Amino acid sequence: MKSISKKSIILFFVALVAGFSIGMGLNVDFPDIQEAEMETGDLIETETETETETEDQQIEEEGDEIDYYQPEITHEERIVETVENEIKGVVSVEMRERDIGGSGFFISSDGYILTNRHVVSQTGSYYVVTHDGEELDAELVSEDPIRDIAFLKVEGEDFHVSELGDSDGLRLGQTSIAIGYVLGELKNSVSVGVVSGLVRDIWAREGWRYERLEGMIQTDAAINLGNSGGPLLNLKGEVIGINTAKDVQADNVGFAIPINQAKKSIQSVLEHGKVISPYLGVRYMMIDEQEQRMRNLPIDYGALIVRGGPGSPAVDPGTPAQEAGLREGDIITRMDGVKIDSENPLWEVIMNYMPGDSVEIEYMRGDETHTVEIVLDEREN
Repeated sequence: MKSISKKSIILFFVALVAGFSIGMGLNVDFPDIQEAEMETGDLIETETETETETEDQQIEEEGDEIDYYQPEITHEERIVETVENEIKGVVSVEMRERDIGGSGFFISSDGYILTNRHVVSQTGSYYVVTHDGEELDAELVSEDPIRDIAFLKVEGEDFHVSELGDSDGLRLGQTSIAIGYVLGELKNSVSVGVVSGLVRDIWAREGWRYERLEGMIQTDAAINLGNSGGPLLNLKGEVIGINTAKDVQADNVGFAIPINQAKKSIQSVLEHGKVISPYLGVRYMMIDEQEQRMRNLPIDYGALIVRGGPGSPAVDPGTPAQEAGLREGDIITRMDGVKIDSENPLWEVIMNYMPGDSVEIEYMRGDETHTVEIVLDEREN
């Protein structure tokens, strides 16, 4: 089970919890409004009828000039239509050996499924259940080593595939729809909200292992246990994110991986059957003004090379970074001239390259600036 620690604890949805609660709404009855009868005589009634007939005739004569706005479809109808279409491509991801699981969705008609990496982090055999109850054995074919996403494959064809949207174009307040298998029991569960925040950086925890997730979408569409790996949709039915985590100390504060972060890995899996990622070989944390003050660093941008915890060195042995002489405490400031900062985090810049590409890295060691040429390796799944 993962959670997030940054003033609050975020829960990744691996383990499923039994039971649920039902919220009772308030029903308000309004008294009937009786039409008052007029008792003022025939003269008034006759005048009223005459005036009404005249007004009706005028409306009929001028009807072509009156332009009343009639929406083609209401907001609610659009949500219902989107859910009815896209729920066909959502699956429950479950493990035979243990009562854990999450959600996923088809990214190809021949059976490739995208889900969260933490949903399939346990060793065992997995299967999926489609929206109409069909159970299919699933093979874990690849994991993204950088992001919390993984890929399964089932046998079959003509599976429903949702279109992928453009998460870079999201705006605060636009409608978001989360679909998944809540608690592993409540299939085809839907929650609706809005995009509450963009480019959120959070710390995620699974057991005692922490992971940094950057550039996340925040939404108040309820992301419950079992939703992890399911799609976050817009009103067009396009996937804009992958439901991943929630803040367990707050109501309706959920997070999704922007779909644009996953597109390169999706393309790689569909073309090569696995995620192909470039590899530098360092653990790091992004520097901002707060980190600069806390650590007394010379600059307020860049990627500070740090240890990841017990057994996790700052620079992995035998990697391009070690061979180039990078070490703990160095600050990577630029890659091929691109400034490493909050708008261009190191992982995002690296993902613009392929294994075997040569890059020029500028880094600071103390107060001195150095430059080194590095050939990126391929990260193993």
